Amino acid sequence: MRATERRGNKKREMENNKILLFLSASVRQFPCLSISLCLPFILAGCAGTSPLTTSEISPNRGAIVIAARINTPNGRAYSGGVHLTFQGIGGGSLETYQFFLPARKTLFYQIATGIYRVEAPKNFFGVPEKTLTVIADGKKYFPPFPKELSQLKPLVVKPERTIALGELDISVTPSTSESPRAVSIKFHHGTKAQRRVLSRIIRDMLNPDTPENVRKSEQSWLYSLQKALTDANQQTEIPNLKP
Repeated sequence: MRATERRGNKKREMENNKILLFLSASVRQFPCLSISLCLPFILAGCAGTSPLTTSEISPNRGAIVIAARINTPNGRAYSGGVHLTFQGIGGGSLETYQFFLPARKTLFYQIATGIYRVEAPKNFFGVPEKTLTVIADGKKYFPPFPKELSQLKPLVVKPERTIALGELDISVTPSTSESPRAVSIKFHHGTKAQRRVLSRIIRDMLNPDTPENVRKSEQSWLYSLQKALTDANQQTEIPNLKP
């Protein structure tokens, strides 16, 4: 982890500790204020709800397909992952979804229809951080929020339609005598990445090791997934970034 990241993490921890100490002291001195004082902070700090992963197709929901892979000095990580937030900004939904993308998995999330913006997880006050939280080999890293994600066009989630976002490629470089470990992130969001993640989800439907409730949910979305894959196969590379 870079020195600047370590300083940022330490500063964030100190600020959160000061807030918690203040709340704790206030509650001890004025017990009647415990709920009214803490509730606004608890509500403000909520990162959002978890998206559905085993919901059958519905006219009130669309779907997102996204994957993450993490490379460490010890090889490809099979545990850990990365946190993301999808913030509703209009189109019928102002819901906030908190995603955890496990390493080496392609996930099929069902969320309410609407327009969303991809953000980093939120801090204690509900404000998006400038870093991502990456967990790999049992350690936490806080790399800067990827520019590609911040420049993504708003995601328009339509009823019974599937959006293939692509794949986060996270690399943890080994430490040396001159520099500590650092984390770099690339977001593959072109048509090749979209085809790749969609093909994996469709393949999971035929895998007997996939839990039955997950297979049943994915099979109900089969037409939507096939439509998304057909669209990805037919189109050339169309940028998903803001102009």
